[in-house]
Amino acid sequence: MIINSLGLKHFGKFQDEKIELQNGINLLYGTNEAGKSTIHTFIKGMLFGIDKQRGRTSFDVYTRYKPWDTPTLYDGELEITVDEVPYLIKRNLYKEEKSVQIINKDTGREVPYKEQRGGCFIEGLTESNYSNTVYIAQQQVATNKELAFRINDYITNMSMTKSSEINVNQAIKELQTRKKEIELRQTKQQIKELNIELHQIQTTDFMLKELERQIIGFDKEIQALNLEKENSKIEGGYLQKLQILDSYIKEYDIIVEKYQSLRDCRDYYYQVMQHIKAWESSVKIKQDSPLPMENSPPKQMESRHKSKSYKGYLLSVCLLVISFLICILVPLKGLDKGFIIAATAFLSISILLVQLIVNNKKKIPIEEKLAEQPLSDQEKLQVNQSIEEYQEISKRLLTRMQSQEEDILMYANKVVAMNEVNSETMKVMHQEIDKLASQLSRQKDMLQQKQAREKEVIRLIETATAKKEKLRWEFSRLEESIADYAKKRALRDELMERRKKEDVEVTAIDISIQTIQDLAASIHDDFGEKLNRSISEISTAFTLGNCYDVKVDEKLNMKIVKGSDFVPMEYLSTGTVEQLYLALRLVAADLLLKDKEMPLILDDAFVYYDDDRLEETICELAARTSRQILIFTCHNRERQALDKHQIPYNYIEL
Repeated sequence: MIINSLGLKHFGKFQDEKIELQNGINLLYGTNEAGKSTIHTFIKGMLFGIDKQRGRTSFDVYTRYKPWDTPTLYDGELEITVDEVPYLIKRNLYKEEKSVQIINKDTGREVPYKEQRGGCFIEGLTESNYSNTVYIAQQQVATNKELAFRINDYITNMSMTKSSEINVNQAIKELQTRKKEIELRQTKQQIKELNIELHQIQTTDFMLKELERQIIGFDKEIQALNLEKENSKIEGGYLQKLQILDSYIKEYDIIVEKYQSLRDCRDYYYQVMQHIKAWESSVKIKQDSPLPMENSPPKQMESRHKSKSYKGYLLSVCLLVISFLICILVPLKGLDKGFIIAATAFLSISILLVQLIVNNKKKIPIEEKLAEQPLSDQEKLQVNQSIEEYQEISKRLLTRMQSQEEDILMYANKVVAMNEVNSETMKVMHQEIDKLASQLSRQKDMLQQKQAREKEVIRLIETATAKKEKLRWEFSRLEESIADYAKKRALRDELMERRKKEDVEVTAIDISIQTIQDLAASIHDDFGEKLNRSISEISTAFTLGNCYDVKVDEKLNMKIVKGSDFVPMEYLSTGTVEQLYLALRLVAADLLLKDKEMPLILDDAFVYYDDDRLEETICELAARTSRQILIFTCHNRERQALDKHQIPYNYIEL
């Protein structure tokens, strides 16, 4: 397989980025944060997809490379060649709109492919094989347990069947699955349960009768509750009436405010009319359109103003009466009763005179002032204009008072007959509103009680219905158990016969698995020696000719043989360990992906190599393999080594 180009439309930091690659060595240089890890993660994502991790993982691979500015646009394209056929992979990674298209560029047709987790449309290529062989991320040259399983599986299959297509481990797994299926049937347990059921059927008749009695009791209870619910049902018209009455009572405060405003208007109207009469009588203006009698102030307003003038008269009369009573009832010594009466009479007359003068002064401020001297034509014109303004004010006041009276009467006549608006009629209306408010409060209390009881009745009906249905279900289940008595007996006999056959099959499966495992262990020892030689040859070439005898166990743990001793990997330098693991990956790639020639991807894989070791490794990679190689680096050592040994390469600076 060859990667021809990368189209990073929306991936990580890249937007509409196009990178062209060539067969052979491609050196992708970039400083830290230039996007090297983003590019090789993009290649892996285009081949196998990237899934959003579940649980509390807040910064997985999906989240890390999702574009910040366009989180819903998360896609790209990858052009590759497999077996000389060019393909275009178009993948949308956004979790809500995930999709993948594989297009044959020669024919333009889409390749049918049903995506599976960790799978790829290239036959035999899985995400696990890819990550453990040709894909080496930064400081991740070591392999994991999955690769050990794959290689062991491959060795066993090739040795026992002469074909990698026939999976011996898979056969063992299927035998174990079959055994587990037999054990999960629980035939023995089913037989035991059937015997218990057959024994319990003898007491089922009594249980059914008791259940039937309880069901009838619940039916009667539900019927009585439904009748109560129907009788206590609140009609919609009643609720509407209560709402109207509540709204009417709440409107009373507005009516009271209107009445207060009406009283103020009447007072002001009376004053305005007094001014108009004073002006008219003083200048003797003939009215062309006198105001109608109904525009006169109400009688109660006149009596209110007249009562103020009577207070002085009443005070003088009271003083005279008190003086006579004192003279008659109180014995006085040294004082002349006639003198007291005369003094009291003088005081009373004085009060009367003062009151008369005050009243006259209140009446004449306008008339006398205008009568003192004749008015000029200009002054008469001004007086006429003033009268007209006062008349306009009086009309507006009268209109407003009529509107307020109409609103108050319209409101009041809904509950009490009312022809005029005054303090007495308002008092009567207030009493009626209080009665209505009390009545409404009682009705609301009754309504709340009814509604609460209705809810309680509904809850009781639901509870009783649920209990009754549960009893009915239990009744039906018990009825079926009695009806199936003969069938259950026959089923028990059948299960006992099946149990005998299952015991024989499980024994045969155990023998088969043990035989295959014994053969696989002996075969691995023979084939493993070939694997050790291949790794030793490559590692010797990578390590400047240092001869290493490498031994790899079935878990891919490597050790170096020195004489009669086995040296663990942790005693070697980091650079040597990474070279050995690189050799292991190449051998594994040849075993597992030998027909695919997958590109080798190295992301800063030579960090711990010295210059000589780096040059030797790059030269060996170029000479030993014809596969495409992608080297990601932030150093210039790789480029210098390639130039020094005149190895052709495609240089890309990020």
